[in-house]
Amino acid sequence: MLFDLPVWANIAIYLVVGIPLVGLLLFMAGALCGAEKLDFLRSTLIATVHYAILALIAWVTFNSISGSDWELWWKDTRTLLLGAAICLPASLVVQVILLRTPLTSVSVPRGILVWFVEIPLYALFAAVIAGGMFVWLGIKQVARDEWTRDLLIQGGWIFGGFLAAIVVLVFGVSLLRRFGRAR
Repeated sequence: MLFDLPVWANIAIYLVVGIPLVGLLLFMAGALCGAEKLDFLRSTLIATVHYAILALIAWVTFNSISGSDWELWWKDTRTLLLGAAICLPASLVVQVILLRTPLTSVSVPRGILVWFVEIPLYALFAAVIAGGMFVWLGIKQVARDEWTRDLLIQGGWIFGGFLAAIVVLVFGVSLLRRFGRAR
C-alpha cells in the first residue's frame, strides 16, 4: 500500500488525486489527437466512468482467475498477464464507447488513437510519481539526524529561492512583453 496507509486512506487519496489526474491524462491525450469537444470537465467525467467500469471488470476478472484474496492477485505473474490480456482490450472498448457518446462525439478511429496516446502519458506520470516516492524515502532517511535535517531545510530554502527567481523572471518578462516594454 502507498505510504503504509490503510485501504480507506488509499481510496481517499485516489478519489482526491487520482480522478483529476486521469481526467487530465485523458484531456492531454485528446488534445494531442485533436478531439475538439473533449475539455477537462468532460475528460474527468468520462475517465471516472471509464475507471469505475474498468474496476468492476478487473475485479470480476481477477476474482475468477485467482480467487477472492485480492492481495494474492499481484503476486503471480500468470494472473497478472491473464488479467492484463482481458482488462486492456476491455479498457479500449469501454473508452472508445464512452468517447463516442454525444457528450464528446469522438470518432472511433480517433478514440482508439486517444487510448493509445494515453499509454505513454501514464508511463510519464508513473515515472514522476515513482521519482517523488524516491525523494520522499531520501528525505525520511536524511531527516533522522539533527545536523542533516538542518542541512536539508537550508537546501530546501536555497532550491525554493532559485525556483522563485525563475518564476519571477519568466512572469516578469512575459508581463513586459504583454505591455510592450521588452521587444
